[in-house]
Amino acid sequence: MSIVLMKPVEPKKPTAPKPIFLERPTFNGEVWRMKQLVAVLNLSASRIYEMVQKGEFPRPFKLSTRASAWPAAQVRAWLDARIAERD
Repeated sequence: MSIVLMKPVEPKKPTAPKPIFLERPTFNGEVWRMKQLVAVLNLSASRIYEMVQKGEFPRPFKLSTRASAWPAAQVRAWLDARIAERD
């Protein structure tokens, strides 16, 4: 029988979370909720979320644990790009 000596494991140092504001594009503060998107785009909520998953529509950000919104400037830019594709 042999004895195996193990090194003591040092606990990992906690790392600071990345600041969210550095990962998000800046905007003027105007946001659109899902009801507004559905009304303006004439698309269903499920279609909008499908487009987000495919990377075809801007991603929402969390206002709270249960509320999401889209920066209006990003949605307008998406609309402008769709109109430019048509022309």
